[in-house]
Amino acid sequence: QPTDRAGRPIPAACESACRWAGTSGRWTMLAMLAEDLRVPNPDDALTMRRGPAIDRMVAESLMQTHRGGEALPWWLAIIDAWQCEDFPTLIRAAETSVAFGTADDASERLEAAKLAAGDDGFNVSLTRMLEAELAIRRARLDEARDLLAVIVRATETTAELRPRAQWLIGETYFMQQKYAEAIDAYRRVDTLDATGQWAAVALLQAGKSFEKLARPREAATCYTALLTRFADLPHANHARTRLAQIGGDATLRR
Repeated sequence: QPTDRAGRPIPAACESACRWAGTSGRWTMLAMLAEDLRVPNPDDALTMRRGPAIDRMVAESLMQTHRGGEALPWWLAIIDAWQCEDFPTLIRAAETSVAFGTADDASERLEAAKLAAGDDGFNVSLTRMLEAELAIRRARLDEARDLLAVIVRATETTAELRPRAQWLIGETYFMQQKYAEAIDAYRRVDTLDATGQWAAVALLQAGKSFEKLARPREAATCYTALLTRFADLPHANHARTRLAQIGGDATLRR
């Protein structure tokens, strides 16, 4: 049966509750369990009666509750201690390593995920996205942009990945202070994004780019469009602040 951080047995009912919480999306409840469980090491796997299923649910709960840094050692343990090498686990480990681990460790985990991706188009797109994000982290912005352009053009890329990749292209230009190119890239996001999630942040970043170019009227147009179309998204608050700073539409600043 499962054990807690001190090695004390956890009742079987707790394991059942964990499985129920995972399947029903009670991520906050599961994330609380992470405080009482110890991340296993390879030696633990020989004696610990808790299997990888609970650890996988705990790791995912930390991801879903925006605690990816805490999730990283769990994903690594699922691979290194429990010897799980399925693609979903490997890509999660690569994702958290790219965001929170060292660059060298991230590269190693990403290579493992790329091998497991095989010829599956969606899986390959996920690994390319992480490869681009790692290149951005290493300040290899031209390399990242080339990788992202492939994702946007590829026929096997899913609809939810294209707008994110296009937005990141804009970000690479923004970080290089190529604001005109960034604006062009951000404008293309809207045609790719059915949900508005990436279109909203693209409008925000385009507005910032116009401000960098000392073009406040165009910046205000971007912020106004964001507030008109996506007032319920978190980016709207930042747009409202920027609009107030440059003296845009008073009715939208309220």
